[in-house]
Amino acid sequence: MYPSDADVLYETQRLNTQAWNASLFEMFRKTSGSFRAHQLSAEIFEIQGRYAEAAGEYRKAIEENQVALNLHFRRGRVLLLESHAPGNLAQARVAALSPDFPEALEPVAQARMDARQYGAAIARLERVVRLQPDDETAHYRLMMTYRDAGRTADATGEQAALDKLRRAPEGEFTNFLKRLGEKVPKP
Repeated sequence: MYPSDADVLYETQRLNTQAWNASLFEMFRKTSGSFRAHQLSAEIFEIQGRYAEAAGEYRKAIEENQVALNLHFRRGRVLLLESHAPGNLAQARVAALSPDFPEALEPVAQARMDARQYGAAIARLERVVRLQPDDETAHYRLMMTYRDAGRTADATGEQAALDKLRRAPEGEFTNFLKRLGEKVPKP
């Protein structure tokens, strides 16, 4: 009823904070060794600017769950926020540590595209497309990189692959849905 009232917003925030604190307490009490507990610890350290501790907690989370989304990326980011020292740079190269992890390959490919290192970007994006052939975003990025690299025929091929992914499926059920949308002629 009062979405712009400062008192209502304050009380809402206070109740949400209490619920968050209670959930956080239960998580650490019941699942302190879980990857989520380590991830949350890392996020808290990251907010506090304690990047070394955050990197350590992200590493523990990754040990518990190698394929959880964004953990590798977040660890790499806090390592780089801490320092651009050679050791941190080496540890932050997620794609080198996990060459078949598309979520790591795509940001590296984007960085290569931004630096106009098209060959390196294309190699990574081609790997992403092989790993995830239905990933429209990867096909689009690969198409754009081919185009920027002057590989027009390859860009056209990727456009065709992207169009095929976006095409509505064919079959009995699809035909049935199409017929439902058709107007029935009046007698």
